[in-house]
Amino acid sequence: MATRAAGRPVGTSDTNRYEEVLEAAITAFDRNGYKSTSVQDIADEAGIVKGTLYHYIKAKEDLLFEIINRVQQQMVPKLAELEALETSAADKLRTFICWYVEHTIANRRVFGIFLRDFDALSPKRRKQLTEVRDSYDGFVMSLIAAGQQAGEFRDDVTPRVFAFSIFGMIHWIYQWYSPSGSLTTDDVGRQMADLALVGIVAPAG
Repeated sequence: MATRAAGRPVGTSDTNRYEEVLEAAITAFDRNGYKSTSVQDIADEAGIVKGTLYHYIKAKEDLLFEIINRVQQQMVPKLAELEALETSAADKLRTFICWYVEHTIANRRVFGIFLRDFDALSPKRRKQLTEVRDSYDGFVMSLIAAGQQAGEFRDDVTPRVFAFSIFGMIHWIYQWYSPSGSLTTDDVGRQMADLALVGIVAPAG
């Protein structure tokens, strides 16, 4: 059965197997790191022979790109949804942080892979992913700027610095969060949103 370019399978059975290959790649990259993982390692993890793997990909890098790109794209529709809400900038920022925390925890293995192995991608693919990432950064920066114009947020805060601080705080979750621990996803989202808003909300009066 034929495949589309760069690992885009045709047909239900191919699609299901491709999903299994992606999950095997996530497991292998998370465990060993991208550079230390061979195509054979991924094939073994997926329970298929190495030659069959090339039915779904042209190169190992295809899997790294697809894994990261899928997760990055998942939140993009949420940005438009949040932008359309008729509420304050502070409420939007709180909602975004809670959503992004939930997204990060649900995909924490992929976030770890992204933060460790992004530089292993080709310049062209890094550029594609950076453009998506920039849409997140730009959204939060514009939200902070809007809140400053409305008098909700302190005017001595640089939107770029504060936005990057928020993302840095959330991205580090992949290192320490455990589903079996005492904190739920909602707990983490609420506490991180509280910390961020305490740092930026303008003093009363």
